[in-house]
Amino acid sequence: MNNILSEMYQKDPINIVQKIAEENKENKLSFFDIVTLGDYEKISEEMVSRVFRKLENEKSTTKLLEKVLNHTGITLNEELKTEALMYLEMRHLFIHNRGLADKEFVNKFKNLVPPDIKHGDKLQTNFPTISKAVKSVNNLCDSIDKELINGNLVLKRERKEKSTI
Repeated sequence: MNNILSEMYQKDPINIVQKIAEENKENKLSFFDIVTLGDYEKISEEMVSRVFRKLENEKSTTKLLEKVLNHTGITLNEELKTEALMYLEMRHLFIHNRGLADKEFVNKFKNLVPPDIKHGDKLQTNFPTISKAVKSVNNLCDSIDKELINGNLVLKRERKEKSTI
């Protein structure tokens, strides 16, 4: 998400910093900050970082993604987005809930998780699951990337080959 903001900033810096400035009038660089940062590239990185930190206060990956993409006008395939978000939520559960499925996860992703996964069950950490997770999140990132380029929201660049597992 931070890289997306960075690329969008390169294309249209006002669009990125204006959103945060409207929400928080106190989020301004001081003379000291500007001198300490030293050059425009570092100042730009700091502004993008502050915008991202503000967005990152959102604990939900889904809401963070929506906030970052909210004003872009791009549309993503819902099935692709939901599957990737499920794996990102699984990551969250591995870190914050000892890898156990909670009610919210089971209800939200009931069409994607195996039917035998219930609240309190340990989520799978086998190779096929992890491979699907990496592929799914990679596909979501690729889709976002294509849409941002097609929407002329980031500068065109050479696309790197997609990694495979």
